[in-house]
Amino acid sequence: MTFFNKKAFAAAAIAAAITGLSPAAFAKDKEPADDGVWFGGAEEFYEDFTPEALKRNEKEKIKAEERARKDAEKARKRREKDARDAIERDRKAEKRRAENEAKDARRAEKAQKKTMSEDKPSKQKQKKGQPGQLEPSDFTYKGLALGDPTTVMLKKIGEPDFDQIRNVHGIRVRYYIYGRKLQIGVFEPVGAAPRVVDIVIRDEGYKGRNGVRYGSTAYHVFQTYGRSQRQPIENKLYYAFESDEPGHKRLLLEYQSPENIVISWRITSLPLSDSEADRRFEEFEPAPVASDIGALMIRRKEIDTSDVNISGGTPQINIAID
Repeated sequence: MTFFNKKAFAAAAIAAAITGLSPAAFAKDKEPADDGVWFGGAEEFYEDFTPEALKRNEKEKIKAEERARKDAEKARKRREKDARDAIERDRKAEKRRAENEAKDARRAEKAQKKTMSEDKPSKQKQKKGQPGQLEPSDFTYKGLALGDPTTVMLKKIGEPDFDQIRNVHGIRVRYYIYGRKLQIGVFEPVGAAPRVVDIVIRDEGYKGRNGVRYGSTAYHVFQTYGRSQRQPIENKLYYAFESDEPGHKRLLLEYQSPENIVISWRITSLPLSDSEADRRFEEFEPAPVASDIGALMIRRKEIDTSDVNISGGTPQINIAID
């Protein structure tokens, strides 16, 4: 027979007397009571409220609180670390940006110093302070000239990396891309051979006539090509030089402020504005349209039909050309 504590057995006997059950039957009862108080037999009920059980529960409670505290501390430290890492990333990014800007400034200063010795022209060629003038070679790049067909381009420059179509003031131009340093624009008229109309050079190692290069000053530029007024073209600032020969050939030297040094070249025969493109419409109008007087009149002229004779014979139409 299972041994019971005297007090526990007495409590079980009283409960059995009240309910009409024997102490032994009560002790073997493992089902919970309807009122939710009993959790098993009398032995188990008594064991839950011993001092040892209370101490054990208290220890478990303390441990749970300690675990919760440690978890909260870990989460706090993790958030602080994430915040510090984000600040460090931003600091490094700002440092890299500042280093890149300083590097660009040093490169421009170095290029400017390198060309200072070239700024003064030879006394044998021209007098001091006398501006230079344009030459046909100024409108060529490595033997490629404006107006050359694409076959000459491929022979002189080689195969491009890729090509893309662009709209330049309403004119459809195919640009052949050679890396980041060179772009060649070709106009492809209907019924005629394609021709080079635009050469954009962004090569820091490129040298023009008289040693004009990346970093050259305005003084060096004027001594080579002549005087020019600075002007904005397509949101960039240029020294613009135009040939006196037919063809609207221009040499555009982009300069960088505040150093005022050359940073790119553009050799072009394209219009530089929408108004100029309108004036030179016939140069770039497709051949079938330009030869079709009806289509040309519909696009650009007005037809006066007030004197049309519909009474008989061939109708007469007066075309008013403005």
